[in-house]
Parts: sequence; C-alpha cells; structure tokens
Amino acid sequence: MTRLLIIAVFFCVFFAANGQELKCNIQVNSQQIQGSEKAVFQKMQQGLNEFVNQTKWTDDVFAQNEKIECTFQLMLNDRIGTDVFSGTLQIQAKRPVYGTNYSTTLFSHVDKNVKFKFEQFEQLQFSETAYQSELTSLFGFYIYYILGLDYDSFSIEGGSEYFRKALTVVNVAQVSDSKGWKSNEEENRYWLVDNHLNSRFKQLRKTSYEYHRLGLDVMADDIENGRKQIADALVALETVHARNPNSFNMNVFFTGKVQEIVNIFSKSDVQEKNRVVQVLNRIDAGNQQKYNQILKNK
Repeated sequence: MTRLLIIAVFFCVFFAANGQELKCNIQVNSQQIQGSEKAVFQKMQQGLNEFVNQTKWTDDVFAQNEKIECTFQLMLNDRIGTDVFSGTLQIQAKRPVYGTNYSTTLFSHVDKNVKFKFEQFEQLQFSETAYQSELTSLFGFYIYYILGLDYDSFSIEGGSEYFRKALTVVNVAQVSDSKGWKSNEEENRYWLVDNHLNSRFKQLRKTSYEYHRLGLDVMADDIENGRKQIADALVALETVHARNPNSFNMNVFFTGKVQEIVNIFSKSDVQEKNRVVQVLNRIDAGNQQKYNQILKNK
C-alpha cells in the first residue's frame, strides 16, 4: 500500500469515527421484567448505541467539543409475548456553552408510550421515509428533534430541516399500532414536532436562539448583558402563552430550563428578578415555588 493511500485510509477512518454529531449514551433497564434472559437486553442496548452513534445524521462536521451530549434511558416494564416489550423512554440532551465547561439542557422529556418488537439477533434498520421498525423510528424521531433544537439554538429557526425530518418519521409511522404517533392523542411525538413547526410557536423557537446564542454563549465574557438577553427572551414567551396556555411544548421547554433559570437570576439585581419572576409565574405556573426562590436569594 502506497504512503498516500495509507494517509487517505487514515483520514477516512478518522472522520468516520469522529464525524458524528452525537455523544450519546443509551441504557436499557430491564429490572422490572422478571425471569427474562439478559442477553436480549444487552444486545438491544449495544445495537441502539451503535445505531445512534454511528449513523451520520447531518451533512455537517461537528468537532469533538461541539457534539451534542444525550442520554436515553429505556425503562422496560413488561414483556408482552416473546419479543414485544413496553415501557418508557427518558431523554435528555445538552449542548456546550461557548467559552465554558458548562453544558446547558436543550431537552428533558419522558415518553410514556413505548411499545416495540425486538428479536435478539435482528439488525436495526432505519429510514426517514419508510417505516422499518418501531424502535428505530422512536429513536430516529428523537435524534432529529434534538438536532432541530440544537440548530435552533445557534440560528433563528436553524433547525427547521431536522424538525421536518422528525415530522416525516411521524408521518410514515402512522402505520404503527403503538401509541405516540397519532394526532388524535394528546402530548405525544406528533404534537411535539407539529407544534414546533407551527407559526403559533415561532417565538418559542426565537427565544431558544436568544436564550442560548445571545444569552448563555456571551455570559462568559459579559455576564450582565447575557443575563439581560435571557430575561428579554423569557419575557417574550408571554405571547406564546397567551395563544397557547399550558401548551405541551412550553412545558417541555421549562422542564429542561427551570433550575438553570433559577441559578441565572438568583444573582441579578432586584428589578430584573422581579420582572422575570412575575412573567415566569404566569407562563409556567407549575414551577412558581422554584421561581420564587430567585427573590429569596441575595
């Protein structure tokens, strides 16, 4: 093998190993299923980690320190027959904040409608435009949704391509007999992505950009300005709340952000604290007790 060919092969291997967008850890918990052989769950976990982390989900190159950190906890509650399982999927995704060692939560969610078929020796197959299996459609949907959130955090509506891909996964999964894909159900995958692409939630996506790119990403250099940008972005969500009170997508947004918001504004001045807390208590009433801690912190 010539030297040039060796170098070419090296770079192909290097980028194949490092070109992916995700640094994802998937765990399969089968403790609630009694008497089942563990090999099938080990194979499931291994196959899912390989599927998610070795698939190239975008055409962009992510540096090692730019990769999206995500964790999936597949909690299996029941084995229905030989190869059908049900349970829940806990998802969390984080993105690094510029100039810091800190990662901010983009998405924190529990999907309670998980039911799929899996055989120990099957190869996981996925297509954005064709339904291959419930398990890969489930993970493919959430990967595209997370990518959409990540790209939205760097540019206004920058994640639209990936939200549309997630919606395509939903559309082709209409043939599934499992819950979570249909418009006649509440607070599921369909509504999660359909809402995000709806103009009624345009400000929520704009807030994501302002909160992350104009706020968190500048706080290492200018903490006061960054915090003000975050405050303005959160206050702007009143328009979304007015049109869509107690909406699924707003609840999901605040699930991932509430503790971070408390930490950010606990050290701001009294005027800024009052302004932010008054708005947050209206638009995210379920977390009032947490937001009121901001006023108590000196």
